[in-house]
Amino acid sequence: MDLLAFLLTQSLNAFSQAALLFFLGVGLTLIFGIMRIVNFAHGTFYMLGAFIGYSSAAVTGSFWSGLIAGPLIAGAIGAAFERGLLRRLYKRDASAFLMVTFGLTLVLGELIRLIWMSRSRFTGCS
Repeated sequence: MDLLAFLLTQSLNAFSQAALLFFLGVGLTLIFGIMRIVNFAHGTFYMLGAFIGYSSAAVTGSFWSGLIAGPLIAGAIGAAFERGLLRRLYKRDASAFLMVTFGLTLVLGELIRLIWMSRSRFTGCS
């Protein structure tokens, strides 16, 4: 590999990593600035919705049922989490939200791994 190709590859890798960190920082700043909540669990709720949607589509055989059921059920679980746990923390500092939502990320991630296991769900394109 010549030097120019190596430098180009490394520059593109560095740019993509910097963009990823930038978007992560902007997203967290936006959420904290608007809602005053440091939420690390939102990605886990997206993952939960995806697995629920996949399971619904697999059981019913309809993509549209999965597209409806996934966000609705994950949203209901998120709303229950907010009502049951996060509302008690509104008068505290941001570190309480950080610890609770990070803990929820770990717990939900392991729960999802226990229910749906760690194997791939890709069924291929037809």
